[in-house]
Amino acid sequence: MRKTCCLAIILFASIFQLFSQLNANLSIEEIVRVLSADSLQGRKPGESGANKAARYIHDQFTRIGLVMNDNEGYQPFQFINDRLVGQNNHLRILNFEAIHGEDFTPALWSASQAVKAPIKFAGYGFNIEQDSIHRNDYEGIDVKGKIVVIQQGIPSNEKNKEILEDFASDRDKAILARDLGAAGVILVSPTSADNQGLPVQQYEPNSSTIDIPVIYVTQAIADSLAKLESYHSNLSYYPFHSSSHQKNDSIFLQTELIEQTSLTYNVLGILMGNNGNLKDEYIILGAHYDHLGMGGQGSGSRMPDTVAIHPGADDNASGVAGLLYTASILAAVKDSLKRSIMFVAFSAEEMGLLGSKYFTEHLPVPQNNIVAMINLDMIGRLDTLNNSIFIGGVGTSVESKALADSLLKIIHLKPIYSQEGFGPSDHSSFYNLRIPVLYIHTGVHADYHTPFDKADRINYHGIAKISQFISHLVLTLANRSSRLTFQEAGPAQATSYRKGLKVTLGIMPDFADSNIKGVKVANVRDNAPAGRAGMMKNDVIVAIDGKSVRDIYDYMNRLKTLKHGMRVSIDIIRENRPMILIVEL
Repeated sequence: MRKTCCLAIILFASIFQLFSQLNANLSIEEIVRVLSADSLQGRKPGESGANKAARYIHDQFTRIGLVMNDNEGYQPFQFINDRLVGQNNHLRILNFEAIHGEDFTPALWSASQAVKAPIKFAGYGFNIEQDSIHRNDYEGIDVKGKIVVIQQGIPSNEKNKEILEDFASDRDKAILARDLGAAGVILVSPTSADNQGLPVQQYEPNSSTIDIPVIYVTQAIADSLAKLESYHSNLSYYPFHSSSHQKNDSIFLQTELIEQTSLTYNVLGILMGNNGNLKDEYIILGAHYDHLGMGGQGSGSRMPDTVAIHPGADDNASGVAGLLYTASILAAVKDSLKRSIMFVAFSAEEMGLLGSKYFTEHLPVPQNNIVAMINLDMIGRLDTLNNSIFIGGVGTSVESKALADSLLKIIHLKPIYSQEGFGPSDHSSFYNLRIPVLYIHTGVHADYHTPFDKADRINYHGIAKISQFISHLVLTLANRSSRLTFQEAGPAQATSYRKGLKVTLGIMPDFADSNIKGVKVANVRDNAPAGRAGMMKNDVIVAIDGKSVRDIYDYMNRLKTLKHGMRVSIDIIRENRPMILIVEL
Protein backbone atom coordinates (compact mmCIF):
# COMPACT_ATOMS: atom_id res chain seq x y z
CA MET A 1 0.00 0.00 0.00
CA ARG A 2 2.86 2.37 0.85
CA LYS A 3 4.45 1.74 -2.56
CA THR A 4 1.13 2.48 -4.26
CA CYS A 5 0.77 5.77 -2.36
CA CYS A 6 4.28 6.88 -3.29
CA LEU A 7 3.61 6.12 -6.95
CA ALA A 8 0.33 8.02 -6.77
CA ILE A 9 2.10 11.07 -5.31
CA ILE A 10 4.62 11.05 -8.16
CA LEU A 11 1.82 10.74 -10.74
CA PHE A 12 -0.12 13.52 -9.05
CA ALA A 13 2.84 15.88 -9.25
CA SER A 14 3.29 15.26 -12.97
CA ILE A 15 -0.40 15.59 -13.79
CA PHE A 16 -0.76 18.69 -11.64
CA GLN A 17 1.93 20.30 -13.76
CA LEU A 18 0.01 19.32 -16.90
CA PHE A 19 -3.10 21.05 -15.58
CA SER A 20 -1.05 24.17 -14.99
CA GLN A 21 0.46 24.02 -18.48
CA LEU A 22 -2.71 23.22 -20.48
CA ASN A 23 -3.82 26.30 -22.38
CA ALA A 24 -7.39 27.39 -22.93
CA ASN A 25 -7.80 25.73 -26.32
CA LEU A 26 -9.77 22.87 -24.70
CA SER A 27 -12.28 24.37 -22.30
CA ILE A 28 -14.55 22.11 -20.25
CA GLU A 29 -17.22 24.80 -20.21
CA GLU A 30 -17.02 25.23 -23.98
CA ILE A 31 -17.52 21.48 -24.51
CA VAL A 32 -20.59 21.40 -22.29
CA ARG A 33 -22.09 24.51 -23.87
CA VAL A 34 -21.53 23.25 -27.41
CA LEU A 35 -23.11 19.85 -26.70
CA SER A 36 -26.08 21.28 -24.74
CA ALA A 37 -26.77 24.15 -27.16
CA ASP A 38 -30.30 24.56 -28.51
CA SER A 39 -28.97 24.00 -32.03
CA LEU A 40 -28.36 20.33 -31.19
CA GLN A 41 -32.01 19.86 -30.18
CA GLY A 42 -31.29 17.56 -27.24
CA ARG A 43 -29.00 15.13 -29.13
CA LYS A 44 -31.61 12.45 -29.80
CA PRO A 45 -29.99 9.45 -31.55
CA GLY A 46 -30.61 9.33 -35.28
CA GLU A 47 -31.38 13.04 -35.52
CA SER A 48 -29.18 15.82 -36.86
CA GLY A 49 -28.32 17.19 -33.41
CA ALA A 50 -26.81 13.89 -32.29
CA ASN A 51 -24.89 13.61 -35.55
CA LYS A 52 -23.48 17.12 -35.04
CA ALA A 53 -22.42 16.10 -31.53
CA ALA A 54 -20.66 13.01 -32.90
CA ARG A 55 -18.76 15.11 -35.44
CA TYR A 56 -17.77 17.62 -32.76
CA ILE A 57 -16.42 14.86 -30.50
CA HIS A 58 -14.59 13.31 -33.46
CA ASP A 59 -12.99 16.67 -34.27
CA GLN A 60 -11.82 17.01 -30.65
CA PHE A 61 -10.37 13.49 -30.66
CA THR A 62 -8.48 14.36 -33.86
CA ARG A 63 -7.17 17.63 -32.46
CA ILE A 64 -5.99 15.91 -29.27
CA GLY A 65 -4.06 13.46 -31.43
CA LEU A 66 -5.90 10.22 -30.82
CA VAL A 67 -5.44 7.42 -33.32
CA MET A 68 -8.58 6.63 -35.33
CA ASN A 69 -9.17 3.03 -36.34
CA ASP A 70 -11.66 1.64 -38.87
CA ASN A 71 -14.23 4.08 -40.31
CA GLU A 72 -12.01 6.98 -39.21
CA GLY A 73 -13.09 6.61 -35.60
CA TYR A 74 -16.83 6.19 -36.19
CA GLN A 75 -18.70 2.99 -35.32
CA PRO A 76 -22.09 3.23 -37.06
CA PHE A 77 -25.07 1.11 -36.06
CA GLN A 78 -28.77 1.05 -36.79
CA PHE A 79 -31.60 0.90 -34.29
CA ILE A 80 -35.40 0.94 -34.35
CA ASN A 81 -36.50 4.45 -33.44
CA ASP A 82 -40.23 4.19 -34.05
CA ARG A 83 -43.08 1.89 -35.01
CA LEU A 84 -45.66 3.60 -37.20
CA VAL A 85 -49.26 2.63 -37.88
CA GLY A 86 -49.64 1.58 -41.50
CA GLN A 87 -52.55 1.90 -43.93
CA ASN A 88 -53.94 -1.62 -43.59
CA ASN A 89 -55.71 -1.51 -40.25
CA HIS A 90 -59.28 -2.76 -40.24
CA LEU A 91 -61.99 -3.81 -37.82
CA ARG A 92 -65.13 -5.22 -39.45
CA ILE A 93 -68.10 -6.25 -37.29
CA LEU A 94 -70.59 -8.02 -39.60
CA ASN A 95 -71.31 -5.27 -42.17
CA PHE A 96 -70.02 -2.43 -40.00
CA GLU A 97 -66.56 -1.09 -40.83
CA ALA A 98 -65.04 0.66 -37.80
CA ILE A 99 -63.06 3.84 -38.43
CA HIS A 100 -59.36 3.61 -37.71
CA GLY A 101 -58.25 6.44 -35.42
CA GLU A 102 -61.77 7.07 -34.14
CA ASP A 103 -63.17 3.67 -33.21
CA PHE A 104 -59.97 1.67 -32.86
CA THR A 105 -56.20 1.73 -33.24
CA PRO A 106 -53.57 -1.02 -33.11
CA ALA A 107 -51.23 -1.30 -30.14
CA LEU A 108 -47.75 -0.22 -31.23
CA TRP A 109 -46.45 -3.59 -29.97
CA SER A 110 -49.02 -5.59 -31.97
CA ALA A 111 -48.10 -8.05 -34.69
CA SER A 112 -48.93 -7.07 -38.26
CA GLN A 113 -51.55 -9.69 -39.01
CA ALA A 114 -55.06 -10.32 -40.27
CA VAL A 115 -57.48 -12.69 -38.53
CA LYS A 116 -61.16 -13.58 -38.85
CA ALA A 117 -62.58 -15.29 -35.79
CA PRO A 118 -65.42 -15.31 -33.25
CA ILE A 119 -65.09 -13.11 -30.19
CA LYS A 120 -65.13 -13.98 -26.52
CA PHE A 121 -65.35 -11.58 -23.59
CA ALA A 122 -62.97 -12.20 -20.68
CA GLY A 123 -63.69 -9.44 -18.20
CA TYR A 124 -60.48 -7.77 -17.10
CA GLY A 125 -58.42 -10.67 -18.42
CA PHE A 126 -56.88 -11.82 -15.13
CA ASN A 127 -55.81 -15.29 -14.08
CA ILE A 128 -54.08 -14.89 -10.72
CA GLU A 129 -53.25 -17.50 -8.12
CA GLN A 130 -51.58 -15.77 -5.16
CA ASP A 131 -51.71 -16.39 -1.43
CA SER A 132 -54.42 -13.78 -0.90
CA ILE A 133 -56.25 -13.82 -4.23
CA HIS A 134 -57.60 -16.45 -6.58
CA ARG A 135 -59.16 -14.95 -9.66
CA ASN A 136 -59.64 -16.44 -13.10
CA ASP A 137 -61.61 -14.37 -15.59
CA TYR A 138 -61.20 -17.18 -18.13
CA GLU A 139 -62.92 -19.81 -16.02
CA GLY A 140 -65.31 -21.80 -18.17
CA ILE A 141 -64.30 -19.92 -21.34
CA ASP A 142 -62.56 -21.48 -24.32
CA VAL A 143 -60.71 -18.70 -26.14
CA LYS A 144 -58.62 -20.89 -28.40
CA GLY A 145 -58.75 -19.48 -31.92
CA LYS A 146 -60.97 -16.61 -30.76
CA ILE A 147 -60.49 -12.85 -30.56
CA VAL A 148 -60.64 -11.99 -26.86
CA VAL A 149 -62.21 -8.75 -25.65
CA ILE A 150 -60.64 -7.47 -22.41
CA GLN A 151 -61.25 -4.36 -20.33
CA GLN A 152 -58.14 -2.27 -19.64
CA GLY A 153 -56.94 -1.62 -16.09
CA ILE A 154 -58.52 -2.96 -12.92
CA PRO A 155 -62.05 -2.69 -11.48
CA SER A 156 -62.66 0.60 -9.67
CA ASN A 157 -63.95 -1.08 -6.50
CA GLU A 158 -61.40 -3.90 -6.39
CA LYS A 159 -60.12 -4.65 -2.86
CA ASN A 160 -56.87 -6.24 -4.06
CA LYS A 161 -55.69 -3.37 -6.23
CA GLU A 162 -52.01 -3.65 -5.32
CA ILE A 163 -51.84 -7.30 -6.34
CA LEU A 164 -53.87 -6.81 -9.51
CA GLU A 165 -51.68 -3.88 -10.59
CA ASP A 166 -48.74 -6.29 -10.96
CA PHE A 167 -50.74 -8.17 -13.62
CA ALA A 168 -52.74 -5.29 -15.12
CA SER A 169 -50.48 -4.08 -17.93
CA ASP A 170 -51.94 -4.36 -21.40
CA ARG A 171 -49.03 -6.54 -22.48
CA ASP A 172 -49.49 -8.95 -19.58
CA LYS A 173 -53.15 -9.36 -20.42
CA ALA A 174 -52.42 -9.91 -24.10
CA ILE A 175 -49.67 -12.43 -23.29
CA LEU A 176 -52.05 -14.42 -21.08
CA ALA A 177 -54.73 -14.44 -23.78
CA ARG A 178 -52.17 -15.58 -26.33
CA ASP A 179 -50.97 -18.34 -23.99
CA LEU A 180 -54.54 -19.58 -23.81
CA GLY A 181 -54.69 -19.80 -27.60
CA ALA A 182 -56.33 -16.49 -28.53
CA ALA A 183 -55.97 -15.46 -32.16
CA GLY A 184 -56.15 -11.75 -31.30
CA VAL A 185 -56.93 -9.32 -28.50
CA ILE A 186 -59.22 -6.32 -28.29
CA LEU A 187 -58.52 -4.00 -25.35
CA VAL A 188 -61.36 -1.71 -24.31
CA SER A 189 -60.33 1.82 -23.39
CA PRO A 190 -62.22 2.91 -20.28
CA THR A 191 -64.40 5.98 -20.60
CA SER A 192 -63.88 8.64 -17.94
CA ALA A 193 -64.04 12.39 -17.48
CA ASP A 194 -60.45 12.62 -18.68
CA ASN A 195 -60.59 10.00 -21.40
CA GLN A 196 -63.36 9.79 -23.94
CA GLY A 197 -61.55 7.80 -26.59
CA LEU A 198 -58.47 5.82 -27.53
CA PRO A 199 -55.19 5.90 -25.59
CA VAL A 200 -52.30 8.07 -26.70
CA GLN A 201 -49.36 5.79 -27.45
CA GLN A 202 -45.63 6.41 -27.72
CA TYR A 203 -43.12 3.93 -29.06
CA GLU A 204 -40.97 2.46 -26.30
CA PRO A 205 -37.34 2.29 -27.46
CA ASN A 206 -35.98 -1.22 -27.75
CA SER A 207 -39.37 -2.84 -27.21
CA SER A 208 -40.49 -6.03 -28.92
CA THR A 209 -43.80 -7.03 -30.45
CA ILE A 210 -46.29 -9.69 -29.46
CA ASP A 211 -47.07 -12.27 -32.14
CA ILE A 212 -50.85 -11.80 -32.39
CA PRO A 213 -52.81 -8.70 -33.44
CA VAL A 214 -53.82 -6.41 -30.58
CA ILE A 215 -56.02 -3.33 -30.90
CA TYR A 216 -57.62 -0.75 -28.64
CA VAL A 217 -61.31 0.10 -29.12
CA THR A 218 -63.60 2.70 -27.61
CA GLN A 219 -66.31 1.77 -25.16
CA ALA A 220 -68.89 2.42 -27.88
CA ILE A 221 -67.32 -0.23 -30.12
CA ALA A 222 -67.14 -2.59 -27.15
CA ASP A 223 -70.87 -2.09 -26.64
CA SER A 224 -71.45 -3.00 -30.29
CA LEU A 225 -69.39 -6.14 -29.82
CA ALA A 226 -71.44 -6.98 -26.73
CA LYS A 227 -74.65 -6.62 -28.71
CA LEU A 228 -73.19 -8.95 -31.30
CA GLU A 229 -72.94 -11.51 -28.53
CA SER A 230 -76.55 -10.90 -27.47
CA TYR A 231 -75.17 -9.67 -24.19
CA HIS A 232 -76.44 -7.03 -21.82
CA SER A 233 -75.03 -6.10 -18.42
CA ASN A 234 -75.15 -3.07 -16.15
CA LEU A 235 -72.39 -4.34 -13.82
CA SER A 236 -69.68 -1.67 -13.52
CA TYR A 237 -67.47 -4.02 -11.51
CA TYR A 238 -67.31 -6.76 -14.09
CA PRO A 239 -68.64 -5.37 -17.37
CA PHE A 240 -67.76 -8.30 -19.62
CA HIS A 241 -68.31 -11.97 -18.94
CA SER A 242 -68.86 -14.87 -21.29
CA SER A 243 -71.35 -17.00 -19.42
CA SER A 244 -74.33 -15.72 -21.41
CA HIS A 245 -72.72 -15.90 -24.87
CA GLN A 246 -75.18 -17.21 -27.41
CA LYS A 247 -73.61 -16.40 -30.79
CA ASN A 248 -70.25 -16.89 -32.38
CA ASP A 249 -70.37 -14.44 -35.28
CA SER A 250 -66.89 -13.78 -36.57
CA ILE A 251 -65.30 -10.39 -36.90
CA PHE A 252 -62.41 -9.38 -39.13
CA LEU A 253 -59.35 -7.76 -37.60
CA GLN A 254 -56.23 -6.57 -39.41
CA THR A 255 -53.22 -4.68 -38.10
CA GLU A 256 -50.21 -3.20 -39.84
CA LEU A 257 -47.25 -1.56 -38.11
CA ILE A 258 -44.06 -0.43 -39.83
CA GLU A 259 -40.71 -0.25 -38.07
CA GLN A 260 -38.60 2.84 -38.69
CA THR A 261 -34.83 2.56 -38.32
CA SER A 262 -32.18 5.24 -37.88
CA LEU A 263 -28.40 5.36 -38.03
CA THR A 264 -26.25 6.64 -35.20
CA TYR A 265 -22.58 6.44 -34.23
CA ASN A 266 -20.21 5.57 -31.42
CA VAL A 267 -17.03 7.63 -31.68
CA LEU A 268 -13.67 6.23 -30.58
CA GLY A 269 -10.00 7.17 -30.52
CA ILE A 270 -6.86 5.57 -29.05
CA LEU A 271 -3.68 6.56 -27.28
CA MET A 272 -1.29 3.72 -28.04
CA GLY A 273 0.88 2.29 -25.29
CA ASN A 274 4.61 1.90 -25.63
CA ASN A 275 5.46 -1.29 -23.77
CA GLY A 276 6.12 -4.22 -26.11
CA ASN A 277 4.35 -6.67 -23.79
CA LEU A 278 1.47 -4.46 -22.64
CA LYS A 279 0.61 -2.10 -25.50
CA ASP A 280 -2.00 -4.54 -26.86
CA GLU A 281 -3.93 -4.31 -23.58
CA TYR A 282 -6.51 -1.52 -23.24
CA ILE A 283 -8.20 0.60 -20.61
CA ILE A 284 -11.50 1.93 -21.96
CA LEU A 285 -12.75 5.33 -20.81
CA GLY A 286 -16.31 6.01 -21.94
CA ALA A 287 -19.19 8.47 -21.74
CA HIS A 288 -22.45 8.65 -23.66
CA TYR A 289 -23.23 11.80 -25.63
CA ASP A 290 -26.91 11.29 -26.54
CA HIS A 291 -29.92 12.68 -24.67
CA LEU A 292 -33.73 12.89 -24.92
CA GLY A 293 -34.22 15.32 -27.80
CA MET A 294 -37.45 17.28 -27.39
CA GLY A 295 -38.79 15.01 -24.64
CA GLY A 296 -42.48 14.15 -24.65
CA GLN A 297 -44.39 10.97 -23.90
CA GLY A 298 -42.28 7.82 -23.99
CA SER A 299 -38.98 9.71 -24.19
CA GLY A 300 -37.86 9.12 -20.61
CA SER A 301 -38.45 12.75 -19.69
CA ARG A 302 -39.58 13.41 -16.11
CA MET A 303 -41.83 16.11 -17.60
CA PRO A 304 -43.48 13.99 -20.32
CA ASP A 305 -46.25 16.51 -20.98
CA THR A 306 -43.70 19.20 -21.89
CA VAL A 307 -42.31 19.14 -25.42
CA ALA A 308 -39.14 21.23 -25.25
CA ILE A 309 -35.42 20.90 -25.79
CA HIS A 310 -33.84 18.71 -23.13
CA PRO A 311 -30.27 20.08 -23.17
CA GLY A 312 -28.68 17.30 -21.10
CA ALA A 313 -25.82 19.47 -19.86
CA ASP A 314 -25.12 17.16 -16.93
CA ASP A 315 -26.57 14.07 -18.63
CA ASN A 316 -24.20 13.67 -20.27
CA ALA A 317 -22.37 16.62 -21.83
CA SER A 318 -20.50 16.75 -18.52
CA GLY A 319 -19.24 13.18 -18.93
CA VAL A 320 -18.10 13.88 -22.48
CA ALA A 321 -16.29 17.00 -21.26
CA GLY A 322 -14.49 14.88 -18.67
CA LEU A 323 -13.69 12.30 -21.35
CA LEU A 324 -12.16 14.87 -23.71
CA TYR A 325 -10.30 16.77 -21.02
CA THR A 326 -8.81 13.57 -19.62
CA ALA A 327 -7.80 12.55 -23.14
CA SER A 328 -5.96 15.86 -23.60
CA ILE A 329 -4.09 15.40 -20.29
CA LEU A 330 -3.05 11.84 -21.04
CA ALA A 331 -2.09 12.70 -24.62
CA ALA A 332 0.53 15.04 -23.16
CA VAL A 333 2.19 12.09 -21.36
CA LYS A 334 1.50 9.43 -23.99
CA ASP A 335 5.18 8.45 -24.18
CA SER A 336 4.98 7.19 -20.60
CA LEU A 337 2.00 4.89 -21.23
CA LYS A 338 2.63 1.14 -21.13
CA ARG A 339 -0.89 0.00 -21.98
CA SER A 340 -3.13 1.63 -24.56
CA ILE A 341 -6.16 3.76 -23.72
CA MET A 342 -9.33 3.77 -25.81
CA PHE A 343 -11.72 6.72 -25.45
CA VAL A 344 -15.31 6.00 -26.52
CA ALA A 345 -18.30 8.34 -26.80
CA PHE A 346 -21.39 6.13 -26.89
CA SER A 347 -24.70 6.89 -28.58
CA ALA A 348 -28.21 5.66 -27.70
CA GLU A 349 -27.49 5.08 -24.00
CA GLU A 350 -30.84 6.66 -23.15
CA MET A 351 -32.59 4.13 -25.40
CA GLY A 352 -31.34 1.14 -23.43
CA LEU A 353 -27.52 1.15 -23.57
CA LEU A 354 -27.72 0.42 -27.29
CA GLY A 355 -24.40 2.04 -28.18
CA SER A 356 -22.30 0.26 -25.56
CA LYS A 357 -24.16 -2.97 -26.26
CA TYR A 358 -23.31 -2.71 -29.94
CA PHE A 359 -19.71 -1.82 -29.08
CA THR A 360 -19.26 -4.86 -26.82
CA GLU A 361 -20.73 -7.12 -29.52
CA HIS A 362 -18.39 -5.63 -32.16
CA LEU A 363 -15.23 -4.98 -30.16
CA PRO A 364 -12.40 -3.40 -32.16
CA VAL A 365 -9.88 -5.31 -30.01
CA PRO A 366 -9.97 -8.83 -28.51
CA GLN A 367 -12.13 -9.01 -25.39
CA ASN A 368 -9.33 -10.59 -23.34
CA ASN A 369 -7.17 -7.54 -24.06
CA ILE A 370 -9.52 -5.16 -22.20
CA VAL A 371 -8.18 -4.56 -18.68
CA ALA A 372 -10.94 -2.30 -17.34
CA MET A 373 -13.74 0.08 -18.34
CA ILE A 374 -14.36 3.42 -16.63
CA ASN A 375 -17.68 5.13 -17.32
CA LEU A 376 -18.33 8.87 -16.81
CA ASP A 377 -22.03 9.69 -16.59
CA MET A 378 -23.32 12.91 -14.98
CA ILE A 379 -20.20 14.34 -13.36
CA GLY A 380 -21.28 17.98 -13.58
CA ARG A 381 -22.90 18.64 -10.20
CA LEU A 382 -20.09 18.13 -7.69
CA ASP A 383 -21.22 19.49 -4.30
CA THR A 384 -18.46 21.88 -3.25
CA LEU A 385 -19.49 21.64 0.41
CA ASN A 386 -18.63 17.96 0.79
CA ASN A 387 -16.81 17.07 -2.48
CA SER A 388 -18.62 13.72 -2.60
CA ILE A 389 -18.21 11.55 -5.69
CA PHE A 390 -20.17 8.36 -6.36
CA ILE A 391 -18.13 5.40 -7.59
CA GLY A 392 -19.91 2.22 -8.57
CA GLY A 393 -18.38 -1.13 -9.44
CA VAL A 394 -15.51 -1.10 -6.92
CA GLY A 395 -16.35 -4.71 -6.13
CA THR A 396 -15.76 -5.86 -9.72
CA SER A 397 -12.04 -6.27 -9.08
CA VAL A 398 -10.06 -7.22 -6.02
CA GLU A 399 -7.87 -4.11 -6.26
CA SER A 400 -10.32 -1.34 -7.30
CA LYS A 401 -11.36 0.09 -3.93
CA ALA A 402 -7.85 0.32 -2.48
CA LEU A 403 -6.61 1.94 -5.67
CA ALA A 404 -9.42 4.51 -5.68
CA ASP A 405 -8.94 5.24 -1.98
CA SER A 406 -5.25 6.06 -2.43
CA LEU A 407 -5.87 8.44 -5.33
CA LEU A 408 -8.94 10.18 -3.91
CA LYS A 409 -7.03 11.18 -0.77
CA ILE A 410 -4.59 13.10 -2.94
CA ILE A 411 -7.33 14.82 -4.97
CA HIS A 412 -9.43 15.52 -1.83
CA LEU A 413 -12.61 13.93 -3.07
CA LYS A 414 -14.86 11.96 -0.71
CA PRO A 415 -16.05 8.67 -2.21
CA ILE A 416 -19.46 7.08 -1.85
CA TYR A 417 -18.87 3.53 -3.01
CA SER A 418 -21.11 0.89 -4.52
CA GLN A 419 -19.81 -2.64 -4.96
CA GLU A 420 -22.18 -3.67 -7.72
CA GLY A 421 -21.04 -3.97 -11.30
CA PHE A 422 -24.49 -3.55 -12.77
CA GLY A 423 -25.99 -0.07 -13.00
CA PRO A 424 -28.12 2.18 -15.19
CA SER A 425 -25.39 3.16 -17.63
CA ASP A 426 -22.93 1.90 -20.24
CA HIS A 427 -20.49 0.17 -17.89
CA SER A 428 -23.09 -2.59 -17.45
CA SER A 429 -22.45 -3.77 -21.01
CA PHE A 430 -18.80 -4.37 -20.07
CA TYR A 431 -19.56 -5.96 -16.71
CA ASN A 432 -21.59 -8.50 -18.65
CA LEU A 433 -18.32 -9.48 -20.36
CA ARG A 434 -16.71 -9.99 -16.93
CA ILE A 435 -14.53 -6.91 -17.33
CA PRO A 436 -13.77 -4.83 -14.19
CA VAL A 437 -15.75 -1.57 -14.32
CA LEU A 438 -15.98 1.72 -12.47
CA TYR A 439 -18.99 4.03 -12.78
CA ILE A 440 -18.33 7.64 -11.77
CA HIS A 441 -20.99 10.30 -11.25
CA THR A 442 -21.98 13.14 -8.92
CA GLY A 443 -25.59 12.16 -8.29
CA VAL A 444 -29.10 12.70 -9.60
CA HIS A 445 -30.81 16.07 -9.11
CA ALA A 446 -34.16 17.76 -9.73
CA ASP A 447 -33.15 18.83 -13.25
CA TYR A 448 -32.42 15.26 -14.35
CA HIS A 449 -34.27 14.38 -17.58
CA THR A 450 -36.02 17.74 -17.73
CA PRO A 451 -35.58 20.86 -19.92
CA PHE A 452 -33.75 22.49 -16.98
CA ASP A 453 -30.56 20.43 -17.18
CA LYS A 454 -28.69 23.44 -18.57
CA ALA A 455 -25.09 24.51 -18.95
CA ASP A 456 -25.36 27.41 -16.47
CA ARG A 457 -26.04 24.93 -13.65
CA ILE A 458 -22.83 22.93 -14.13
CA ASN A 459 -19.91 22.97 -11.69
CA TYR A 460 -17.05 23.26 -14.18
CA HIS A 461 -14.36 23.36 -11.51
CA GLY A 462 -15.85 20.11 -10.23
CA ILE A 463 -15.52 18.43 -13.64
CA ALA A 464 -11.86 19.53 -13.76
CA LYS A 465 -11.25 18.09 -10.32
CA ILE A 466 -12.88 14.80 -11.22
CA SER A 467 -10.84 14.75 -14.45
CA GLN A 468 -7.69 14.97 -12.33
CA PHE A 469 -8.78 11.87 -10.45
CA ILE A 470 -9.69 10.04 -13.67
CA SER A 471 -6.33 10.94 -15.22
CA HIS A 472 -4.49 9.56 -12.18
CA LEU A 473 -6.63 6.44 -12.22
CA VAL A 474 -6.23 5.68 -15.91
CA LEU A 475 -2.49 6.37 -15.86
CA THR A 476 -2.09 4.07 -12.86
CA LEU A 477 -4.04 1.28 -14.57
CA ALA A 478 -2.07 1.77 -17.78
CA ASN A 479 1.26 1.37 -16.00
CA ARG A 480 0.54 -1.34 -13.42
CA SER A 481 2.66 -4.43 -13.82
CA SER A 482 -0.40 -6.66 -13.32
CA ARG A 483 -4.00 -6.48 -14.48
CA LEU A 484 -7.00 -5.99 -12.21
CA THR A 485 -8.47 -9.24 -10.92
CA PHE A 486 -12.12 -9.50 -11.93
CA GLN A 487 -14.68 -10.67 -9.38
CA GLU A 488 -18.44 -10.85 -9.48
CA ALA A 489 -20.07 -7.99 -7.60
CA GLY A 490 -23.78 -7.93 -6.88
CA PRO A 491 -26.79 -8.99 -8.90
CA ALA A 492 -26.42 -8.78 -12.66
CA GLN A 493 -30.00 -7.66 -13.17
CA ALA A 494 -31.67 -4.27 -13.20
CA THR A 495 -33.60 -3.54 -10.01
CA SER A 496 -36.33 -1.79 -11.99
CA TYR A 497 -37.08 -5.08 -13.75
CA ARG A 498 -37.23 -6.93 -10.42
CA LYS A 499 -39.99 -4.71 -9.04
CA GLY A 500 -42.99 -6.76 -7.97
CA LEU A 501 -41.19 -10.09 -8.38
CA LYS A 502 -41.10 -12.60 -5.55
CA VAL A 503 -38.17 -14.51 -7.08
CA THR A 504 -35.49 -13.93 -9.68
CA LEU A 505 -33.32 -16.38 -11.57
CA GLY A 506 -30.17 -14.38 -10.94
CA ILE A 507 -29.48 -13.52 -14.55
CA MET A 508 -29.29 -10.32 -16.50
CA PRO A 509 -31.40 -10.55 -19.65
CA ASP A 510 -30.05 -9.02 -22.82
CA PHE A 511 -32.54 -6.15 -23.06
CA ALA A 512 -31.00 -4.74 -26.22
CA ASP A 513 -31.24 -7.83 -28.41
CA SER A 514 -34.75 -7.91 -29.87
CA ASN A 515 -33.77 -9.93 -32.94
CA ILE A 516 -34.16 -13.37 -31.36
CA LYS A 517 -37.17 -15.38 -30.26
CA GLY A 518 -36.64 -15.78 -26.55
CA VAL A 519 -34.50 -13.97 -23.99
CA LYS A 520 -30.76 -14.06 -24.39
CA VAL A 521 -28.78 -14.33 -21.16
CA ALA A 522 -26.20 -11.54 -20.82
CA ASN A 523 -24.83 -12.59 -17.41
CA VAL A 524 -25.40 -15.26 -14.76
CA ARG A 525 -24.61 -15.08 -11.06
CA ASP A 526 -22.82 -18.27 -10.06
CA ASN A 527 -24.59 -18.63 -6.71
CA ALA A 528 -28.10 -17.76 -7.95
CA PRO A 529 -30.81 -20.27 -8.98
CA ALA A 530 -30.03 -20.17 -12.71
CA GLY A 531 -26.28 -20.37 -12.12
CA ARG A 532 -26.63 -23.36 -9.80
CA ALA A 533 -28.72 -25.10 -12.48
CA GLY A 534 -25.98 -24.64 -15.08
CA MET A 535 -27.30 -21.70 -17.09
CA MET A 536 -24.58 -19.88 -19.03
CA LYS A 537 -24.04 -16.55 -20.73
CA ASN A 538 -25.51 -16.47 -24.27
CA ASP A 539 -28.08 -19.17 -23.48
CA VAL A 540 -31.48 -18.22 -24.90
CA ILE A 541 -34.47 -18.86 -22.61
CA VAL A 542 -37.44 -20.01 -24.71
CA ALA A 543 -39.78 -21.40 -22.03
CA ILE A 544 -40.28 -21.33 -18.27
CA ASP A 545 -42.29 -24.11 -16.64
CA GLY A 546 -43.64 -25.16 -20.03
CA LYS A 547 -44.81 -21.65 -20.98
CA SER A 548 -43.16 -20.01 -23.97
CA VAL A 549 -40.83 -17.05 -23.58
CA ARG A 550 -40.65 -15.06 -26.80
CA ASP A 551 -39.28 -11.77 -25.44
CA ILE A 552 -38.48 -9.84 -22.26
CA TYR A 553 -42.17 -9.17 -21.59
CA ASP A 554 -42.96 -12.90 -21.63
CA TYR A 555 -39.98 -13.46 -19.35
CA MET A 556 -41.15 -10.94 -16.75
CA ASN A 557 -44.70 -12.24 -16.97
CA ARG A 558 -43.52 -15.80 -16.26
CA LEU A 559 -41.42 -14.73 -13.27
CA LYS A 560 -44.44 -13.12 -11.62
CA THR A 561 -46.08 -16.53 -11.24
CA LEU A 562 -43.11 -18.19 -9.51
CA LYS A 563 -42.52 -18.60 -5.78
CA HIS A 564 -39.61 -19.47 -3.52
CA GLY A 565 -39.18 -23.20 -3.10
CA MET A 566 -40.61 -24.10 -6.50
CA ARG A 567 -38.78 -26.37 -8.90
CA VAL A 568 -39.27 -25.25 -12.49
CA SER A 569 -38.04 -26.43 -15.86
CA ILE A 570 -36.43 -23.85 -18.14
CA ASP A 571 -36.06 -24.58 -21.84
CA ILE A 572 -32.98 -22.97 -23.37
CA ILE A 573 -31.15 -22.93 -26.67
CA ARG A 574 -27.39 -23.25 -26.28
CA GLU A 575 -25.28 -23.03 -29.44
CA ASN A 576 -28.33 -23.98 -31.55
CA ARG A 577 -29.08 -27.03 -29.36
CA PRO A 578 -32.25 -27.24 -27.23
CA MET A 579 -31.70 -28.10 -23.56
CA ILE A 580 -33.79 -28.22 -20.39
CA LEU A 581 -32.52 -27.04 -17.01
CA ILE A 582 -34.20 -27.77 -13.67
CA VAL A 583 -34.04 -24.70 -11.44
CA GLU A 584 -34.62 -24.70 -7.68
CA LEU A 585 -35.94 -21.30 -6.63
